[in-house]
Amino acid sequence: MVDTESLYLWSTTAASNDTADGGINWQEGQTPGSVNASARSMMAALAKFLADTNGTKTTAGSANAYTLASPATAHSSLLNGLIVRIKASFTNTGAATFNLSSIGAKKILLPDATGDLAAGQLQANGHYTLEYDTAADSSNGAWLCLNPGVKSGVVEEWAGSTLPNGYLWCDGSSYLRTTYPGLFGAISTQFGAADGTHFNVPDRRGRTGFGKDDMGGSAAGRLTLVISGTVLGAAGGADGHTLTTPELPVVTPAGTIGSTTSTGTINGDGTVLTVSITDPGHVHATSSGGGNFTTASLPIGTGAAHSFWVSDAGGGAVTSSVITNITAAINVNSINPHLSIAMNSHNHTFTGTSFGSGTIHSITPPGIVMNYIIKY
Repeated sequence: MVDTESLYLWSTTAASNDTADGGINWQEGQTPGSVNASARSMMAALAKFLADTNGTKTTAGSANAYTLASPATAHSSLLNGLIVRIKASFTNTGAATFNLSSIGAKKILLPDATGDLAAGQLQANGHYTLEYDTAADSSNGAWLCLNPGVKSGVVEEWAGSTLPNGYLWCDGSSYLRTTYPGLFGAISTQFGAADGTHFNVPDRRGRTGFGKDDMGGSAAGRLTLVISGTVLGAAGGADGHTLTTPELPVVTPAGTIGSTTSTGTINGDGTVLTVSITDPGHVHATSSGGGNFTTASLPIGTGAAHSFWVSDAGGGAVTSSVITNITAAINVNSINPHLSIAMNSHNHTFTGTSFGSGTIHSITPPGIVMNYIIKY
């Protein structure tokens, strides 16, 4: 096939356009009758170019393979800079190709020719400008989409209360995969699926987002306690929390049991027995000139399981005795008048006043409530 009536055949050098286009004759000395035909052919060439670039050409094809078999301008090869504006017949779900005039399928790349389109960047009934670049795709040639749409699956904050066109609320809803093929191609069933024909969008209601802990391939270990940070779509956490005992900081109670004084009598001579107690680490002691010490006259109470020693503190020979489980009177008349009674070190029960309520407390950081929407 020989291309004719095509702007892509014309030269920017006027003198070269006498026979540049086989359908238009501008040779020197042409017959007067050929002038009208050449002018009309130029008008046709311009009209064909407009028809191919005004967005009225709807593609065919399927499964990310777009085709346009019969553009207005005939092409036998793909020239560098060739432009076609198409109306997409379906939404792409991933990398896509375009085949013009059955010449052969070529990749559709991003405007800078660095990569394939992502799901949803060509939406059904959307208008897109494709420019052919012979150097793209490692000189295999490719179509550059000059106005790709927002990628399906992109989540955005939305300050409005009305859902904009092309988006869905991030509310965990279920949708048919065939209704939103671009979005399904982007997120699949990562956020749930009711059955084999549906999929769920993320549920951002009352939730903030975290960066996937191992995105890029290496886990940072920053999200491990409540949420599985390496699982896309994992959710967890709470608005408030009630502390449990294992969550309390380590506390070592400290304090002093205040001094107390108890009085009684020593049988035999009426001497007042005074015992002072200060805890922790202490010795109970008293002294008298003799007599019977009874359990009732000691501040420890009858039957207390304590150990005592009784010794001579008068400078003479020391006489000592260890007494446990006091249940009767202690007769010390036979011991030197310089009497000392002491109790071994032991523990006292320490009780305090409770405080705190054990109620739930907020763990919500400062924030602002916004809507979240996802591109389909």
